[in-house]
Amino acid sequence: MGKYLKTMSKTTKTILWVIAAIIVIGLVWYAVSKKSETVTKEETSPVKIAYIGPLTGSFAAAIGLPHQRGLILGVQKMKDQGFNIDIISEDDQGDKTVALSIANQLLGTEKNVKVIVSPLSGVSLTLASLAQEKNIILFSTGANPEIPKANENTFRFFIDANQEAKLMAKYASETLKIHSIAILYQNDDFGLSERNAFRNEFSQRGIQILHEEAYDSAAPDLRTQMTKIIAQKPEALVISGAGAGIVTAVKTVREFGFQGIVFSDLNALYPPLSTDLINLVEGMYVTDFKFDLNDPQVKAYVDEYYRQFGEQRVYPNSALEYGVAQIIAQTVKQCGDDVECMKQTMSSSTYDTILGKVRFDEYGNAIPPAVLKHVENGKEVIVLE
Repeated sequence: MGKYLKTMSKTTKTILWVIAAIIVIGLVWYAVSKKSETVTKEETSPVKIAYIGPLTGSFAAAIGLPHQRGLILGVQKMKDQGFNIDIISEDDQGDKTVALSIANQLLGTEKNVKVIVSPLSGVSLTLASLAQEKNIILFSTGANPEIPKANENTFRFFIDANQEAKLMAKYASETLKIHSIAILYQNDDFGLSERNAFRNEFSQRGIQILHEEAYDSAAPDLRTQMTKIIAQKPEALVISGAGAGIVTAVKTVREFGFQGIVFSDLNALYPPLSTDLINLVEGMYVTDFKFDLNDPQVKAYVDEYYRQFGEQRVYPNSALEYGVAQIIAQTVKQCGDDVECMKQTMSSSTYDTILGKVRFDEYGNAIPPAVLKHVENGKEVIVLE
């Protein structure tokens, strides 16, 4: 009996040692796994998208605020679907110097800002070199098609000026049988890019360009320019501009009683022109995004935009940044915060966005579908796709 008890005592000791070893191993494993979990959380912090746009000033109503709101809704939707992205918004007042200062400050103080989104052509071109220097993504929704050619870190999502010009020139030549035009363009990076596209496409169609006039976006009127244009008697006038500038341009054209056909880029259908001076765009032919309100995704976007911001009329350009959020989210899912991976992925991928399916070209330019509209009795009627 004593021998049995002694054997049992040794067995018990062995079991206790095994149990103690298991506990120690378990505690070590738990500590390591918690440390690993902490590191993982740090490594998977959200990729931040910094929106730098004109939230005040003459470009705020037409561009800055709608684009910002579209990005807010896009990021929210992507986060709800489990994509690891977030947003920061800053007001550059439409000023290149202010935008550059804000970008430098954000990149020095905010953790994990990997993407800057800019809706203005001039600002985008200014920020392009910084994006390359800091190795982040610059995503522009500006109209100038030259933007993505700046460097491999710069991408663009917008209707191409050449695309707009082709729609106008095709309809002018084949349907309206126009033989001559004049061009009235805003004297900045955006306006110059459109002027060049108009000049090229209309000329290729055999339509004579009788006169070109530039104007400053802050000019009180364009009487001098219109006097010269009227003297040339063009059959049609093509206007390029944005914000307060295009309001002044269209208003002056109407005051001069120009009787020819008037074409304009998409900004004629956006605030402030389309709200305060809606009667002035009657009869004009205007390019725009293909924004199908019968599409369930578009309808849901419009409803959510109204719910959050109280805007009954939701402009298609606001969906640009929503599309940017969709593109960035899908890229981040594959690449995390690896910028090199993001650049390569976007350069070789096709994306489904709220404005249609897009693929980036060799320069980093993604062009959504566009249409030409005719304003008839206050309604926008698509005449060419």
